Amino acid sequence: MKRDRLVAHLKAKHNAHFNSDLNSFQTLKNNFEKRVTLKSLFTARNATVNRTLEASYHISLFIAKSGKNHTIGEKLIKPSISIFLKMVLGKDDEDVKSMPLSNSTVS
Repeated sequence: MKRDRLVAHLKAKHNAHFNSDLNSFQTLKNNFEKRVTLKSLFTARNATVNRTLEASYHISLFIAKSGKNHTIGEKLIKPSISIFLKMVLGKDDEDVKSMPLSNSTVS
């Protein structure tokens, strides 16, 4: 768009920002780019949930292939993973606590 048309648009539609300097527009742009979007709600926060569900699926598949009861996941596997994360890797085990491996969920 030509400069004269941009100036006319700015004056007509955004008169409050007409005499603003470049820094204020850059701040507006940065705030716009950092805003929370619908896509960011589903990707950033739920990425952990998706990985947890995928891990739960694979563990349940191993349990089913071995022919064991699914209660072994809740009683043996989840505590084992929690201990491994805390002791060996030094990480928090919040994701493991939220992993659905109970018999009623998996069976």
